[in-house]
Amino acid sequence: MTLPFIPAGILLPPAPRTVDEAIKWAEALNRAIASNQAGISFRIENMVQSGLAAERPTADGSRRFFFATDTNVLSFDDGAWNDINTGGTAIDGAGADTRIAFWTDSNTLSSDADLTFTLSGNVLDAGSINVPTAAGQYRIGAAAALSRDGSNYTKVTASDGITGLHVGNATDANNYYSNDGHIFRKKDNTLRLTITAAGSIVPGSAALATTATDGYLYITSCAGVPTGVPTTQTGRVAIQFDSTNNDLYVYNGAWKRFIEG
Repeated sequence: MTLPFIPAGILLPPAPRTVDEAIKWAEALNRAIASNQAGISFRIENMVQSGLAAERPTADGSRRFFFATDTNVLSFDDGAWNDINTGGTAIDGAGADTRIAFWTDSNTLSSDADLTFTLSGNVLDAGSINVPTAAGQYRIGAAAALSRDGSNYTKVTASDGITGLHVGNATDANNYYSNDGHIFRKKDNTLRLTITAAGSIVPGSAALATTATDGYLYITSCAGVPTGVPTTQTGRVAIQFDSTNNDLYVYNGAWKRFIEG
């Protein structure tokens, strides 16, 4: 292939189809550049063959490119046509601002309005999170992990490996909160109740005023002498107040009445 001097506005020939043609084409281009004179310019087009995807030539290992204008896919002939952007398969899909992309199959990206990341503030919003089984954990900083055991109980585990919160079926006795001691506060940090590590239950945070209207420890009452048999809790007794006769009762094998002082 020879390439004469190229005046302004005249195009170079179409792109070469083989390696040998590419070498000759490049040599001709170099000669054209070397012979260029001031005020003379040229441009290069058709570097890649293009057309509809169905118009691709038969693959024969010519090491050429083809751009399909109807699918926007660039292919490479290496004995077979291979779509370059995915190594053989085109990618499609759509998303939206702040949404996190995920694969719905081997070549499709998608997103969901409930799975987003906002760069300003570094906010990750995952909507309803399905907690993984015991094989995986959601780390909450370095101090705790959220996971799910084989019985589908959700657990919060401390850094020492001890489960602090264990929640499952609402009617199951295996729902528990575990710690050496427990403190319950209002949102403003006011102390309301303490359960000590030794098992003492301590209401409030200080003595009550004689005019106090809240902060008391309440027990149940009934209108008359209690007659039911409380469920046994080993080492403990039930207490009840008769609001009709103003008597306090404790159950110890039978209801024992404390006479009002």
